[in-house]
Amino acid sequence: MVQSPRMIGVPWFRRDSYPRIQSLPGSDLKDSYEQWQERAERMFNVMHSAGQKLTRVVLEPDELKRFAQEIGADAITANVRAELANRKLEEMHQVDDPAPCDLFCIRCGSQYSYPQELLRVVEGLQITCECGGRLRRPPPAMQKPAV
Repeated sequence: MVQSPRMIGVPWFRRDSYPRIQSLPGSDLKDSYEQWQERAERMFNVMHSAGQKLTRVVLEPDELKRFAQEIGADAITANVRAELANRKLEEMHQVDDPAPCDLFCIRCGSQYSYPQELLRVVEGLQITCECGGRLRRPPPAMQKPAV
């Protein structure tokens, strides 16, 4: 199956909310806002030049804290921020009738379905997609209906 390149949400912060994001439990943001912004811009430009489809997604402290609690994360790390950015991006660009699935790749968007009895095992293994991205539960609109 040929897939079009997936848009990637890049976590972005406003200057005035950055100190609050740094102070969230387990935050790994140690640089000043200016240092973070310079490095983030450089990374964004390199990835964009390499052909990646990117969109900056502004994250706020309260939604990061809520999201970390929702997914059971003890710390607000780069992975947590990236996952929230990608989920927000998906919500912004949600298709009207997405194909239902059990798990999807947070990097390339590939969808996977498993028999219900294997789903817990698959989730517990934290397996990855062929592209190396982690598989996650999809947003509600993409989840398979309960049987």
